[in-house]
Formats: sequence, structure tokens, C-alpha cells
Amino acid sequence: MFRHDSAHTGQSQVDTSTNNGVQTWLFVYPGGTFFAPLSSPTLGADGTIYSTPGDDNLYAFNPDGTLKWTFVTPWPMDSSPVVGADGTIYAPSQGDIRDGYLYAVNPDGTLKWTFQTSFSCESSPAIGSDGTIYIYCDDGKLYAINPDGTTKWVLAEGFDGTNEMSSPAIGADGTIYFGSANYNLYAVNPDGTLKWAFQTPGDVESSPAVGPDGTIYVGSEYTNGYPHSIAYLFAINPDGSLKWRFQSPNYWVLSSPAIGTDGTIYFGDGLSLWALHPDGSLRWQVIPDDTGGFNQAVISSPAIGADGAVYVGTNDGKIYAVNPDGSVKWKFPVGLSLVEGAPAIGADGTVYINVCPFGPNRLYAIGHGVPPTPTPTPTPVPVKLEIRPKSLNFGTVEVGKHKGPKHVIVRNPKGGKKTPGITVTILGLSGGGSPFSVTNGCSVSDLSPGDGCSFEVTFAPTAAVSSTATLMIIDNAEQQSVDLSGKGQAPKNR
Repeated sequence: MFRHDSAHTGQSQVDTSTNNGVQTWLFVYPGGTFFAPLSSPTLGADGTIYSTPGDDNLYAFNPDGTLKWTFVTPWPMDSSPVVGADGTIYAPSQGDIRDGYLYAVNPDGTLKWTFQTSFSCESSPAIGSDGTIYIYCDDGKLYAINPDGTTKWVLAEGFDGTNEMSSPAIGADGTIYFGSANYNLYAVNPDGTLKWAFQTPGDVESSPAVGPDGTIYVGSEYTNGYPHSIAYLFAINPDGSLKWRFQSPNYWVLSSPAIGTDGTIYFGDGLSLWALHPDGSLRWQVIPDDTGGFNQAVISSPAIGADGAVYVGTNDGKIYAVNPDGSVKWKFPVGLSLVEGAPAIGADGTVYINVCPFGPNRLYAIGHGVPPTPTPTPTPVPVKLEIRPKSLNFGTVEVGKHKGPKHVIVRNPKGGKKTPGITVTILGLSGGGSPFSVTNGCSVSDLSPGDGCSFEVTFAPTAAVSSTATLMIIDNAEQQSVDLSGKGQAPKNR
């Protein structure tokens, strides 16, 4: 479920102490949007990873990173899916100008039912103990949907036509909590009647989290701050009264809070990751590096392992693992990327997270392994290698079959009397990923003038979708790449 449970604590029961920050696999989405995915992967009871990165697909992955199936919709899906007790996957979708959809999908990837709303839904659903599905949409309405896809009730409280990103959370007594762009946090009874509304100074795009004592934690922006916006994290009693508030000087709190077993509250803002004691006092603050990324914003919502380690993405292009005392356990760099989705923790302690680089979105699996040996960076040389061909188009291939391998030749020019050739150091290849497989014949080596190497690419689609990828040739010459493309086709009836 999104944020691990219906209370959105972000707290996993899995010990992640052996996770040392090594990439175990990477999937490059074939047609993802280039905007940052706020969507977080969600895990099924059997370890299947479900993800909606912003294109028109719900993806299901096996724990080893192979694609299990895709469910295609007419509109983009960029909100986190959730999984019911029976394995049904619930995934929201955008729609036309004045509609949105919630899809219920069976564990085998077939459609169970579709529920239409009167505007797009940007938040993630929550599931009550009786199986009721709750979702808050851009029409300012909270929908309660029966497990069979029929309407239970609808409550209209927010603004109609705004970006409503706060996902509902459910307390132990069944109360539903959600934030709104109209500056309010709402509490709703299970029968659809309004329990109370708590007004904040600004938009509530953060999703609330509910502690074991019933305290509700949620972030808000105060847009009239000087010299820039300031933000708050609120702690609200179950009766709707203020317990305490923590003022952050760093623009806004879009990150959803996570709650540790000791009551520590973790959340991000425009500059850092914070940890607060249960009384609202500061425990520690971690400020990202701001190197190799866009900025230091922590929009990602933290996830907590049973060992107390905190995992979060940052817009400095890294995924952080932070020990309970605030020291950094490890940092995993993903390059110039927005990392705004929340991590999900698998049964073996692997951390799954969506990343948005300048290119197709990616899903990373980070866990236990042997760290790669650092390769010294060679001195750049003024050479442009000859790459033939510069692109590989595999055309249409039936799912379950493959085409290839196709060869790419890399050659270092000989040079001449006036401009002698220069040796180029080949470090390897980067990129590609399923459904493209690469056999690398250009491993780490020095390529003398006139010498060459080659690599092979095979296309084996596992779903009827178009796929693209880019292979980067890593060397100390002018950087070059090979574009890969292919389309999967459903098996023909025989």
C-alpha cells in the first residue's frame, strides 16, 4: 500500500540493515513522461512491484526486475497504485477535461472494473478495513467506493478544479483524513459525514500520517512568508485541535511525514530532511549535497526500515539512507534527476524508487551487493570515435520472441601525418535495460588508433508496447550514444 499502510506511517516491518546501497537492477520505462513522477512503487504480498510512472500504463514487475505484465489505459497514470487484501490493484488515471478514472485490476493484469470521477485524480487511494476504497480528486470530492466498484458515498469539501495531491489516510477508528488546496485538513467519518476541518496557513499537498495514539501529522505551505515562503509541520489531536506545529524556514512541506516506532517524525522540505521528537522539538536535520542535481529539495516521502534506517529521494540526484541518529548510511547517485517519489521497501530489504532523469523515467532496485570497484577517470582526449550504426531499430517483434543480436562497431580513427591518432580509454557502456539486452565487447581497455571493438544488442519484448532506450559509450573521448527502439506486438492467434 502507498506509504506502507492505511495510516501512511511509511514504517516497514522489514529489517534493512544489510542494504548497503548497491543497485540490483534497473528498468527504463519505454514511454514515460519526462516530468518528475511523484508516483511511488507499491508491493504486492507475493513481492510483485506495481508502478505507474506517468505514461498510460500500470506496470507489474517480478522481484528480479523482469516485466510481468502491463495494463494499458487511454490516459496517463501518475498517482501511486495500492493493493487490496485480495491482491486487486487500484490505480487512478487522468481523463478528459472533466473526468478521471480509478481502475481496479486483477493480479493477472486483467480489468476488474472502472470507476469514473468528475475530474482527474492526482492522489493515491486508501483502503479501509472493510475494503472500501477512498480517493480524493481534483473536483474537490472525496469518493468512497465499494469493493465491487459501486459508489458508497461522495463528500464535496475542497475546491473544484485545483490540483489535489493529498492522499487520504485512515485512523484506527476508521476516520479518513486528507488535505486540500483550500488550506484545510479534513476528518471524515466512515459514513461520509464531516467530523471536523483544521485550517492551515496554506495549501495542504502533503499526505497526512496517523500515529498510534491517533495524532495526525501533515505539512503545509505558508505562502506569505518573507523573504520567501515558510512552511509548517502540524501535529493535530484526534478531536481536531492543534497539538503543536513546527516551523520550517525552507519554502514548503510537500513531503508526507513518516513515523518511527519510537515516535520520531521524519519529513522533507525545500532544503532538507528533518527528524522531530514526538513533542515537536528538533532531533536532527540532514541537508543534501546539492551536487549533480537540480536543488536540495526533499519532496520525496521517507520510508523507514524495521532497523530504523530512513530512506528518501532528493532533487540533488541522489537516494539517501540515513541512520536513526541522523548520520548518513549511504548515498546512491542517479545523475541529473528529480527523485520525488517515495521509496518502497521489499521483503528482502531492497528499496524500490522511481526516478525522473532527462530521458525516460526509471525504476531502481537498490539492495545488498558488492559495490563496484571505482575506475580512475582518464584524462579527456580530443577524439571522436566512429560509431556504426548510430541507432538500432528492431521494428515490431512478437511478445515472447526476440530479434537480434545486432552489432554496433566502435572504432578509433587512425589519424594522419598532421594529426596523429590518440589512444582512447574505453570504460564500458551505460544505459539500455529491459527489453534490450547488451553483450559488451567494449570492456575496459585502451583503444589504439585504428583499433576497434563491438557490442551486440538483442530486443526481446515482454509487453505489447513501444520501447526506447539510449546506450552511452563511456570513454575519455567525445561522448556519444546509440539510440535503441522497438515495438512489442501481442502474440498472434494460431
